[in-house]
Amino acid sequence: MEENSMKNNGQEFMKDHLKKVNKVVTGIITLLSVALISLGIYLKTPALFATAGIIVVILVFSVLSIIKKKYEILVAYITIIIMSISTANSTTDANSVYLILLPISISALYLNSSIFVISTVLANLAVVGKLAFIGQLNTTGILQIVIVNFIALIIYFMTKWGKDLIKLAGVEAKKAGSSLEDLKVTMGVINTNTVSLGEDISSCFTNLQSVKEISETMVDTVNEVVTGVTGQATAINEISNMMNTADLKVLETQEISKQLGNISHKTSELVSKGSEKIIQMDKQMNIISTAVTESVATVTELQDNMDIINNFLSSIVQIAEQTNLLALNAAIEAARAGESGKGFAVVADEVRKLAEESADTVKQINEVINTINNKTKKVLESVQNGNEAAQIGETITKEVNESFEKIQKAFIEIDKNISTELKAIENTKVIFDKVSRESESMAAIAQEHSAATEEMLATIEENNSNVDNIFNLMNKINDSSENLRNTMKQE
Repeated sequence: MEENSMKNNGQEFMKDHLKKVNKVVTGIITLLSVALISLGIYLKTPALFATAGIIVVILVFSVLSIIKKKYEILVAYITIIIMSISTANSTTDANSVYLILLPISISALYLNSSIFVISTVLANLAVVGKLAFIGQLNTTGILQIVIVNFIALIIYFMTKWGKDLIKLAGVEAKKAGSSLEDLKVTMGVINTNTVSLGEDISSCFTNLQSVKEISETMVDTVNEVVTGVTGQATAINEISNMMNTADLKVLETQEISKQLGNISHKTSELVSKGSEKIIQMDKQMNIISTAVTESVATVTELQDNMDIINNFLSSIVQIAEQTNLLALNAAIEAARAGESGKGFAVVADEVRKLAEESADTVKQINEVINTINNKTKKVLESVQNGNEAAQIGETITKEVNESFEKIQKAFIEIDKNISTELKAIENTKVIFDKVSRESESMAAIAQEHSAATEEMLATIEENNSNVDNIFNLMNKINDSSENLRNTMKQE
């Protein structure tokens, strides 16, 4: 794993070196192209312009590679190949063989064996070909080529060893950088942890202050709670006693309600009996009313008959008066007749006497009838008054009957309500019994709570003492943490 990491670090270092060399070569090529163009213009040599043009092409590739940050190795190969060919093109005789050292030297900058070998081989082939082409491949030329290749061999080993040294230096630098970064990270972590520790200690210190204050407050509070629990136990005992008293009152209320229920039931029975009697009285009043009504009708009919008799008697009186007049006339006519009329006069006198007696009798009967009529009127008035009284009595009886029915219904509702009240009182008594038992249980629990609270008070007081000790220790830790932070700042 470490070997792969070192290899990756070396490759990354060589890649960065390749970018740097491309930038340097780009600068060299730029200067070279400017120099060749200037020299070509000055010497009026077209071949220099051609070489400068090829170098400009290399320059374009290099610039694009730098801008795009890609194809660095490809640009390196193209640069070396074109420069090797261009150098051969610039060779005019055996004395110019040393020009091939330019692409070889530039390829050595890359510290890449492949680039160096390719550059050297291409440069040798190009120069040998050019010298053979111009007829300068003689002993001097070959000797110079050998010398150049010997120099190239030396440069190759320098390049190879330099590459290894640079890789090793890069790896070591990476290691040192990594170690330094690790150290920085470690120091940063230590610093961060120290700051965090200081903050935590400060926070803990603050919290301990709060805990100390809370603990002291808690001691006071628990003292109050102890007092309250003791008072609560006393109050619950009093409540239990009051509940027992209330239970007795509920029993008394239950007995009173039962008595009230019995009285109400008896009263309801009396009302029922009274209602039955009122109903019977109502029936009797109906009978009386019917009888009085019939009496009124009978007396009225009697009065009507008496009026008819009076009419008959009036007719008889009129007949008697007329008979008396006729008898008087007959007596007068008999007196005129003399002796022959004496018998008729006697009869007429007898008829007159009978008519007078009949009239007197009718008068007496009329007086009796008038007396009876007066009596009948008084009886009719009495009967009518009795009828009205009977009707009023019947109405009153009905109203009394309705009142008794309402009273009976009211007593039925009262009985229901009393029954409901008795059930409610019984339920209340059950609840009071339960509450009384729970009150007794609460009183026992309150006493236990009082004892437990006193124990808790002792524990909290001990805890408060421990908090004071921790508070003092945290003061010392806080001072040590402050010293550590000051030391880290000095580092």
